[in-house]
Amino acid sequence: MHRRLYLALITSSLLAVTAAGCAAGSTDSTDSTDFGSAAQSIGACGLGDEVLSVRTYTTADIPELTALQKAQFVTAFRESAWNDITTVEEAFLHADDHELRATILRDSGTGQRYVQVDYHVGDNPYGAVLYWNTTVVGAAIHDGYPEECGPLTYDYDQGDTAPECAGFLTYVNTASYAALDAYLPSNVAQAIVDARTVAPFSSIASVVAVNGVAETRLQQLLTAARAASLVGASCSGIYDQIATSATEATAIVALANEANAEELHGILAFEINQTVVDSLIAERPFATAAEVSETYRVGTATFRALRNAAAFRGP
Repeated sequence: MHRRLYLALITSSLLAVTAAGCAAGSTDSTDSTDFGSAAQSIGACGLGDEVLSVRTYTTADIPELTALQKAQFVTAFRESAWNDITTVEEAFLHADDHELRATILRDSGTGQRYVQVDYHVGDNPYGAVLYWNTTVVGAAIHDGYPEECGPLTYDYDQGDTAPECAGFLTYVNTASYAALDAYLPSNVAQAIVDARTVAPFSSIASVVAVNGVAETRLQQLLTAARAASLVGASCSGIYDQIATSATEATAIVALANEANAEELHGILAFEINQTVVDSLIAERPFATAAEVSETYRVGTATFRALRNAAAFRGP
């Protein structure tokens, strides 16, 4: 019996390889190989009722995998008896026929996307369903049966204030009226003092909830917090009401520049009007997170989703 290893990988570079591999016959939308109960038209535990793409890979594709893709492969392979492997090379070595197949799934009701990884080690299929752009297992496949089923959707949100920018909230919560008044209109400074007396600010959203505070006032407050040495260079800035670290900003720019349309649609599946994907593609290359934020139709929800996805996309 020929033995197979199948892996679903999700980033744009791998999807690009899928397109390039068509001529070589390495990409297919269906596969007649018998996978037993693991080869469902939907993912394990019902995570995903639509198959978006399928591709078979060989060891020759390893150099093109990103760090996230390799980590996904290792995570899924550890669902087999080889639960101590640490590298993608080891996984290929122990996989039957040293091959893998990538299957991207989508839930039509929620828009959530997944990566299902099926492979054979011996006579039985193993694998996992991973949430899109993560190494988090939504369902395990053991001996062909789904187990340890997780929720349909994964909470990607990381809050609206990066730890590197937490000094912004410290400043807004502790600055005197006089200090605030030096940067803001007097009525806004007083409104902030009154609001924090009732409850300390715990997020950017709670600051924006104060009457008179919007994007311009946030930037003025950030300037004041930097002047007070409470926010340093590791905080890139506040974009669309999301306080973003320098590391996050770099990842956001990379995502906006490199992700193909399919990946962006997956990230922004919650949006009714997804013309923002066209805008992002048309405006790139981006040099800064601010440029991404300023793109037509990119607002707080979109920027937050891009930040969340970038955080899980890996280098």
